[in-house]
Amino acid sequence: NLLNRLDKYSNWQSMITGLTLLRETIKKTPTDSSLEEKEKTESWVVKMVQENAFSDELKTLTNGNSVSSTSSIHNLQPYKDKHGLLRVGGRLQNSTFPERVKHPLIMPRDDHITRLITSHFHEKTHHQGRGQTMNEIRNNGYWIRLSRPWRHVHLQLLLLLRLLIIGRAHV
Repeated sequence: NLLNRLDKYSNWQSMITGLTLLRETIKKTPTDSSLEEKEKTESWVVKMVQENAFSDELKTLTNGNSVSSTSSIHNLQPYKDKHGLLRVGGRLQNSTFPERVKHPLIMPRDDHITRLITSHFHEKTHHQGRGQTMNEIRNNGYWIRLSRPWRHVHLQLLLLLRLLIIGRAHV
């Protein structure tokens, strides 16, 4: 399973870059835009994660039905976009926000890829905290029902800091 192999990555950007290069090598065709290829790779990874985490919801939506009220994402009014990606629905469809902000991609709570995305945006916001990180995540088109991924990233940072402090004390 390719998703299991992606668990070896510890950085969102390096994973996307590596997978983009792999896809370009397999296609053996020159690409017009590396940025466009990276966006396609991100969508491809997100689709795999969603198919793994939300398979029942995706099948239901493919059949033209609404997601079950017992689903963990029911209150997000999910829908499938033209690429088959699961997005947040709702009343923002008439707003002037960019499409990725109005209808962010739904990511599962307990997933390695979700943790990579959370960590990436936490670093991008210079570790300014949960609220700032969540704003950055949502402004970049992802909807993560946070708590566990945030705690995971936060605990990793605290452990790293503790190791650095202990290491300095012994020097």
